[in-house]
Amino acid sequence: MNDEALMRFRETIIEDVRVLKNDESTIRYLRSAIQEETELQIEYKGNKMQIVPLCILISRDGIRSYLYGVRRKTLLCFELSQIHILQSLDKKPLVNRDGYMEKIRKSWDIDIHEPVHIKILLKKYPGINPEIESQLQDYLGKGTKKAEDRVLFESDVIGINDFKRWLRENMDTCFLIEPENLRKELMEGVRVKIERYEHNG
Repeated sequence: MNDEALMRFRETIIEDVRVLKNDESTIRYLRSAIQEETELQIEYKGNKMQIVPLCILISRDGIRSYLYGVRRKTLLCFELSQIHILQSLDKKPLVNRDGYMEKIRKSWDIDIHEPVHIKILLKKYPGINPEIESQLQDYLGKGTKKAEDRVLFESDVIGINDFKRWLRENMDTCFLIEPENLRKELMEGVRVKIERYEHNG
């Protein structure tokens, strides 16, 4: 995608904000932050976080609207109606906006059309990277402690392709309970990798 085409895509997204049915003050606030490229502190599904907002998108049926933003170099998608803006942090972090926008352009129309309900158990063994639990909170909100070393997370995920990539990288610490079809898909991927390794080894 060349610079001119990417700029047209970004302008189209910003123009779409005008037809959203969400709270107008929230939309104006987000629109200003996107255009000024400032960082925001928000609360989403009970989880407070700092994000750099990138764009607002509307589902193909015109009913749902979403905010894409970056937190700690991770691209996240939020349901706009569930975002509570706490404050503007008046900071302008260095973010590869064009790179993230290109990624969004390739996936948004097929990836955020329908949220997917996810239920996952985090196994907190000694030495686990503490960022894993924080990243799960970014996707699913706060978890429920089930045991000293087990935390259950359950919520709808928008942008399931990104979440699947994350799951593949963290399957040794996370057990996917639902949906079953996604669990089978991930396990099949592991089986294929093992067979390839054994065949090439």
